[in-house]
Amino acid sequence: MKSKISAIVFLVSIFVFSQETFNKSKDEMYIRTYAKIAVEEMHLHKIPASIKLGQGLLETADGQSELAKNANNHFGIKCKETWKGETYRYTDDAYMECFRKYPNAFDSYRDHSQFLLTRKHYAPLFLLDSKDYKGWAHGLKKAGYATNTRYPQILISKIERYNLQNFDNLKPEEVEAFLDSIYPNSASEKPKPEIVTPTPIEPENDSIKIVKRVDIHPAITQNREFFFNQRVRKHKNAELQYVLLQKDETLLEISNFTGISVEDLLKFNDLKNETDVMVSQYIFLQSKKPTGIEKTHRVQAGETMYSISQTEGIQLQELCHKNDYTANQSLKAGEKLYLRGNK
Repeated sequence: MKSKISAIVFLVSIFVFSQETFNKSKDEMYIRTYAKIAVEEMHLHKIPASIKLGQGLLETADGQSELAKNANNHFGIKCKETWKGETYRYTDDAYMECFRKYPNAFDSYRDHSQFLLTRKHYAPLFLLDSKDYKGWAHGLKKAGYATNTRYPQILISKIERYNLQNFDNLKPEEVEAFLDSIYPNSASEKPKPEIVTPTPIEPENDSIKIVKRVDIHPAITQNREFFFNQRVRKHKNAELQYVLLQKDETLLEISNFTGISVEDLLKFNDLKNETDVMVSQYIFLQSKKPTGIEKTHRVQAGETMYSISQTEGIQLQELCHKNDYTANQSLKAGEKLYLRGNK
């Protein structure tokens, strides 16, 4: 009898250990998959990455919930009156409620930011420090994000169980190395990053026109197909993708539509900060080329080394190097600059 009891205890212990290992594996994979987008959104919008990841783990049951699997909805956000995207019916607080459905999970992460940013009752949260995850947890409940009275405690417990607060101190480029350091055994099982590559529509003619701006509610900025179809153009230099910045438009808005970080947009366009951006300027969505498509460029009145680098789709540093000029070099109308080869 004693041996039977021992055997049962042994089997139960194995099951519990296996179950804990399985759950841990799901948690680790979830964190590995979405840590970087959480950190990127934190740097864009000041929402703690720990809150993003903690809510994502909690709302999706580690990525296994019906909403996560069938609607890519990781934060339980319902349709509301402003939603114009796809929908998914699911019984939650009431029978067959309307939830937002996304093309991919990363759009859900971005829309979560817009959802909080565009509603007045969440405004007090953005007065908090982006590392104050406890304040954010209690503030979310106070603002009505969840009905569970213990939501803050549950969320904080989830964050601290996996030390998600550590992500609040990282830059996007530091995330991958940090993940490898805390999950060394699962480094070989890294999820492949999801790449969204919309295909822009060609302009009707070769002339460059600024498309009339259409006001779109920030909460549906995940609708990238509209943006790419209406705004994105292909440059003559290697068909680089670009848009023309419009009046009062910011790089942050471009970032929200394209999924490209503001940091990368600055880098692609040889900019140090967003205050250097000018109206109707080319904003490249990928790195410019080291050479131009033409051999030379004839300087027009008012042009600068920078404006020419943008017009020709050539990196400013390379343009300067080919002509033995500095970025602030004074140019004369009619002067010839080399885009291929050196002066």
